[in-house]
Amino acid sequence: MPRLPNRPVIAQLREEIASGRYEDMVFLPSERQMAEEFGVGRGVIRNAVRALQTEGVLQVVPYRGVRVAAPSRERRFRRFLLYCPAMPVQPNELLKLLSGVCAAALELLADVLVTFYDEEHDLDRIVKHLQSRVLEGELHGVILIEQIEEHLLEQLRALHIPAVVANQENQYSYGCCRLDYRGIGRLAGGRIAAAGHRRVGVVTGSLDKLIFREMLAGFRGALAEEEIVLAPADIYEILPTFQESYRDGLREWLNRPDRPTALFAMRDVRARFCYRACSDLNLRIPEDISIVGFDDISWPEGAESGLT
Repeated sequence: MPRLPNRPVIAQLREEIASGRYEDMVFLPSERQMAEEFGVGRGVIRNAVRALQTEGVLQVVPYRGVRVAAPSRERRFRRFLLYCPAMPVQPNELLKLLSGVCAAALELLADVLVTFYDEEHDLDRIVKHLQSRVLEGELHGVILIEQIEEHLLEQLRALHIPAVVANQENQYSYGCCRLDYRGIGRLAGGRIAAAGHRRVGVVTGSLDKLIFREMLAGFRGALAEEEIVLAPADIYEILPTFQESYRDGLREWLNRPDRPTALFAMRDVRARFCYRACSDLNLRIPEDISIVGFDDISWPEGAESGLT
């Protein structure tokens, strides 16, 4: 086990390698340069390199130096924590995310430790525990699912714990992966325009969130290419609370003489509200109004109801 002063250096060097600063098979700076950069003695750098060499992250080439090891099927990050929100009432999306991450880990011969959190968890205590597990070599990184507090991300960054946010729907300055939301909006707009619709509406979530802003931008852009204008009055917001008052407002919005002939519902759970409002107004789908939804997850019965 490395001496205690080495551990932060090992964690920081491991994170920099994981971030892509040093590409595979590229030699690291000299021991002296790295000691100056990290503000430690050369012996600390030497021990850190030795520890990461043992993990298979670094490779020592005699008479040439130290380089990032070539990738192999036995990945350098062999065990990571999957940090998930508490299981929601409708768990479809979260279960599919968990299934996808675990399938990828199996492909990479990696171990996944899954933990669920709720609002009562002590984040500071959790971060300290994660740091000790990473420094001891028991964990190699953290995958955080969906809505993660910026405070937690900043703590992980400060402690040099490799982490990535999966299915990121907000704007973070941290490593993340997410769908091409703008591309999704363009696809929906293109499909609706190709079907010949000229009066088009959008039922969206809060435009404070990246996911909905990006989908709206892509949707608006695709319509503009067909010279279709999306007016502010044709955008209806339904917030995550999904109160019945939204159904009343949506019914009023769809009962106007110039109502859209086609709707893009951002998340299928909002398409469900559209179907209910149309039923209340005796509007036939798709004869009177067409509806395109996005996600195939948040309204499991959508396909049975005819949702495209």
